[in-house]
Amino acid sequence: MSPRLAAVPYNTAAVPTRAYKPKEKANVESGVKIVTNWIIHYLADRHFADIDDLNAAVADRVEWINDRTPFRSQPRSRRDWFTDGEAGDLISLPDQPWQDVTWKKAKVSRDWHIQIETIKYSVPAAFVGTTVDVRIIGNRLDSSPPATSSPTIEWLRRSIRM
Repeated sequence: MSPRLAAVPYNTAAVPTRAYKPKEKANVESGVKIVTNWIIHYLADRHFADIDDLNAAVADRVEWINDRTPFRSQPRSRRDWFTDGEAGDLISLPDQPWQDVTWKKAKVSRDWHIQIETIKYSVPAAFVGTTVDVRIIGNRLDSSPPATSSPTIEWLRRSIRM
């Protein structure tokens, strides 16, 4: 899946960093350093009975990091910076949770059908003999001829096992 398609449901964009002299790399590495120093090293000597105990310990440390002061030489925490400056700019999450997208190609046979995982789906007669792109999202199939501006054909997916 492309980052562009993954960002669409969240009304955002995935912008890659610059290839030559990336300016964002230092910010990312700083975040990794914070996690390494304040979570991984802190929990390194502890033993956990199961993944839930580990997740709870990591969550406690993340809360500690977010509430820790000073942050950026200011008498405020990360949580304060976020609440005061960024929280109001966020949009709510979509009603439907994100679902993985699978792309396949299928040739439309003479009987106006394509076959995906042993199940046949009918398509308009105009597509007979062409190869169509099929996008599978959860229980939905979308299909369109490649490199055309014709509308997408949509089907409700029957019990396909991926």
